[in-house]
Amino acid sequence: MKSFKFLGILIIFLSAGVFAEQVEAQETARRLDAKTAAGYFGKRPEVQQISLSSDGKKVSILAGGQYTETVVYWSDIDDGGLNRVISADGQPNQLRWCDFVANDRLICKYDAIVESNTGLLPFSRLISTSLNGDDMVSLGQKGSFRDSSVRQFVGSIIGWMPGDENNILFAQEFIPETVQSTRIRNNKEGLGVVILDTTNNKTKTVVQPDEEVSRYIADGTNIRIKAVRDNEGDSQQLSNRYAYYFRKRGSKSWEWLSSINIDTQRGVPGFSPVAIDSKSDRAFGFAQVNGKDALFAVSLDGNHSKELLFAHPEVDVDSTVRFGQDGRVVGVRYITDKTRISYFDPYLKKLSGQLSRAIPELPIIEFIDASDDENTLLILASSDSDPGRYFVFIKDKKELREISLKRPILENVALSSVLPIEYAARDGVKIPGYLTLPPGMNREDARDLPAIVMPHGGPASRDTWGFDWLAQFFAHIGYAVLQPNFRGSSGYGDDWFQRNGFQSWRTAISDVNDGARWLQETGVADAKRMAIVGWSYGGYAALQSDILEDSLYKAAVAIAPVTDMNDLVEESRGFTNFSIVRRYVGRGPHLTEGSPLQNIEALNIPVLLFHGDQDLNVSHRQSQRLESAMKLAGKDVRYVQYDGLDHQLPSSAVRANMLLQIANFLEDKMK
Repeated sequence: MKSFKFLGILIIFLSAGVFAEQVEAQETARRLDAKTAAGYFGKRPEVQQISLSSDGKKVSILAGGQYTETVVYWSDIDDGGLNRVISADGQPNQLRWCDFVANDRLICKYDAIVESNTGLLPFSRLISTSLNGDDMVSLGQKGSFRDSSVRQFVGSIIGWMPGDENNILFAQEFIPETVQSTRIRNNKEGLGVVILDTTNNKTKTVVQPDEEVSRYIADGTNIRIKAVRDNEGDSQQLSNRYAYYFRKRGSKSWEWLSSINIDTQRGVPGFSPVAIDSKSDRAFGFAQVNGKDALFAVSLDGNHSKELLFAHPEVDVDSTVRFGQDGRVVGVRYITDKTRISYFDPYLKKLSGQLSRAIPELPIIEFIDASDDENTLLILASSDSDPGRYFVFIKDKKELREISLKRPILENVALSSVLPIEYAARDGVKIPGYLTLPPGMNREDARDLPAIVMPHGGPASRDTWGFDWLAQFFAHIGYAVLQPNFRGSSGYGDDWFQRNGFQSWRTAISDVNDGARWLQETGVADAKRMAIVGWSYGGYAALQSDILEDSLYKAAVAIAPVTDMNDLVEESRGFTNFSIVRRYVGRGPHLTEGSPLQNIEALNIPVLLFHGDQDLNVSHRQSQRLESAMKLAGKDVRYVQYDGLDHQLPSSAVRANMLLQIANFLEDKMK
């Protein structure tokens, strides 16, 4: 554990300490063989999530194990050392996060996927526990044999109530209870708000449950905004139409605030509130400026006065930056070639600038958490070639301490820089993306390399500049890796998003293939040694890219891919989001023309498939059907199924196994 004193505005920070160590690490960085590299890069982050106690003296750490297990520890930031709290084996319970509700008590969330008579169902639960792991309390309405429906989710925290130790403001899911053949019945149903004591799960109702409400936003302990989500007609099918209502200060009456219909375009055509600024009595939220998401403030006094707080001419505002126990909005995050943050808070703006100048090797600075008095801040600093290092900054001492590495196994392993690039699509449009080369290689020296095009998932997503374990693994074993933000990606506005990467698949896949041509034309890639690798929609794109244009790639790897759009829609039938999925994927000839399973005759390269059998996003049957169809057609295909795992394949051992199989497959097929 390192500690550094700040002098003035951090002028000497790292001048002779960490920076010298980083230079030495670069000089001695190890290159690993493929098998060892697969184990190192496939290992899940040792620190998956971290939080700071109310007094700023302790941290909780959610750590990933070798297989699917997750373990929660706590540590004193002065004394160090790890103290085990609780764990989950991932079979099926998977811990997702933990946070301090008091200096000696944590709240943790865990998820699970279970079999039901309708198929796989996701569940989530919240618990609280003391730091020694005993006195565990399940939070939210307790399950009962009298429940009238399946209890999938218990609710969510909407306020931490600083100064009111152990209590939280909780949006609780209420499920009616009944005993057949009697008049015994609890009719409360829907989402309500309670003040919940995390030591005993006792509650005090603040807002009565309402089955039409999908979300509440609080101003302190006052519920000021609610979101009402429409159903499709008289059915239980959800829509993407929302109406927001607000209450004036001191009032109990709800008034209309705004309405949105996400189906009309990719972004938010109306105003979608995300937080309340208590000082100005305004709601902060998103609306559009010239087809791109921007941050606005709307008054909650009934006048609906609206102010544009931040918009970017080229990209969407990605998200708000929240800070402190009250979760106030202190800035916005947007992504051009790199992630940028524009701070509204003067102190954080100044401190972020100082840290960026003081730690030039770790330019991505994120404020993760703060003590109640905000004297102690928890910070994550990272870069494209550094997975991240956690620090605490103590204001009154002007002291920064490194407390943990996110992926310590990769310390002193050779990692690659990520280069923002741009290439021309066939219609002249410039496609942004990222190029990762083998460690230590400059763009000018990159010639005739084996190369991988790696389209992202989603498709409503995008790649960003930063550490990517998949790209880093492939670069480490000698590949050039291109990650294109093809049209259909999010973050660039409505025109770029088109109708999404499924309905506009020809444009999206053409952009991906034009990236492969760019690698060849610039001389970076050896045209005889090019492959395409993708996960989820990226796996779909890997398969469909060869169907659209043969002879570009020598092999394709698809992890949890969509192989048939019709099947993707049908997988949601029987669930409340069926109408949303059907509208998103659309209707028409593209469902057949754009589905790899329906175009097996045009899929002419070797294919390696991976899928978990507990995948809720894309059923593993999509990979099974493609394997069967390709084998029947005499095609080169191999399918690897991982039982007990979901879409993310959250097992270090499985990820290591998968990476090594991909490395061997590509080496064999691209000889």
